Amino acid sequence: MNSLFWLLLGLLSATSLAESFWIVGKNSISFYAPGKAPLHKANISAETTLLDEASCLLWVQSQNRIQALNPSLHVVHQFESNETLLGDQAQPEGFFTRSKTQWTLRSHEGNLLKTFKAPLEDPRELVGNLHSGFWMLQLDSTESNLNLVHWSPQSALSWKQTLSAGTEIWGEPKLIWDPVRHSLWVGYSSTTPDHAYAPILELWSAHGSRKHQKIFSEKGLFLDGCLLPHGELAIARDLPSAPYTVPLFSVFEQFNPDFLNHPLFQAAQNQLVHSMYCSQGKVWSLQSSMFGGSPTQLTEWRADGSEQILMSQKDPAWKIHACSLQ
Repeated sequence: MNSLFWLLLGLLSATSLAESFWIVGKNSISFYAPGKAPLHKANISAETTLLDEASCLLWVQSQNRIQALNPSLHVVHQFESNETLLGDQAQPEGFFTRSKTQWTLRSHEGNLLKTFKAPLEDPRELVGNLHSGFWMLQLDSTESNLNLVHWSPQSALSWKQTLSAGTEIWGEPKLIWDPVRHSLWVGYSSTTPDHAYAPILELWSAHGSRKHQKIFSEKGLFLDGCLLPHGELAIARDLPSAPYTVPLFSVFEQFNPDFLNHPLFQAAQNQLVHSMYCSQGKVWSLQSSMFGGSPTQLTEWRADGSEQILMSQKDPAWKIHACSLQ
């Protein structure tokens, strides 16, 4: 039934807007649009990036300069700053940059609108908006605690809940906001009673109460996740070959808000997933070989089971941002 729903959804959305992608590489920025040759800008090392989805502009922070690139890879806005970009999506009002002491709301052109005292020195992830407030992850390496924090620009820190205490966190935790259902998905990898590291997936209310938690029985890393129609979450995790720790392949699964899950598909052997995006019956992923020496690939999977490689590039890449040019 679920597969049929996905297939029908894909057919119904065949006339919807085609997705284009920014690919953030180690030393490059690329842009892919369906039916067009990919564009590539070399010799740019992005430390943080942020998408203005409405205009399809990508803000890139590199050293002490922050600049906005349009889909033709031309710089349309820029300013000098020792701040970094906060979050990976612009707000209707603009976007945030941050330093250790203050956070700055800027216009869509990069002009300063308002400053706030920094509620956290080193936030991981940022989701939300100025109306609902923002949720962030805080990784306290001294205490080995992973916390979920809510911040309101009007009332500073609202609450903090501990997700994991006293255990080692592996890789980068992921935070995904569902604004329709007012819930938060958190995926991370942590030391568990059974393994040195294993994926953990949690669902939280916007008010700070945990709804569900799944500690995976298999060793591996939580790689990324993205929100599907009707509030499901697609995730990618690596599954090592037993009894070793070398990743064998990456698997994609779907969870609904009640934490019922089923497999979606499996990446090619020894391919690791760096970034994902979901929309209208499709899952896009950025993949590369764990052994190196092969191109980084942007792949598209559809609910009917078909899969294709949309583009490849030599430069290692770590993030995709999706927008529409129409």
